[in-house]
Amino acid sequence: EKFSHRIQLTERVHFARIEVGGPANWQQAIEERLGGKPHLVLLAYALHHFPDPKQILAALSGFLPPGALLVINEENPKSPLFQLKHLIRGCLQKDTDVEWHRSEAAWRTLLVETGYQPGTPARGFDLLPGWELLTPALCWSLVFTARRV
Repeated sequence: EKFSHRIQLTERVHFARIEVGGPANWQQAIEERLGGKPHLVLLAYALHHFPDPKQILAALSGFLPPGALLVINEENPKSPLFQLKHLIRGCLQKDTDVEWHRSEAAWRTLLVETGYQPGTPARGFDLLPGWELLTPALCWSLVFTARRV
């Protein structure tokens, strides 16, 4: 097992989805939907859309109970496929200036600064079969975990 944080499901699982720009009282909305604070938060390709993800992570840290698990999936700016996509998208859509991609090390630093303990190094996933086995540091997508301290 490459992930250092494991989840033991002993109770029913409830889901809540809150959109960015959602209710101002998002904490209350989540607690009402879940019947309490979440113990697991999935952030899939989300953090790089915030100019200040440290603010988002700190707000989550202040809300989540100790031990809560974050599962984060972000694009990897070191990936050749990502770089190609970013170049093409920048030329065609001209919207990549509002994305703030970071390396795994930079994400880990932000997590520590905002009250989380990062798990083992990220696991890479890629569109090219087997690429994650050959060069995981250059995969398109990185998945990593962190626990709320």
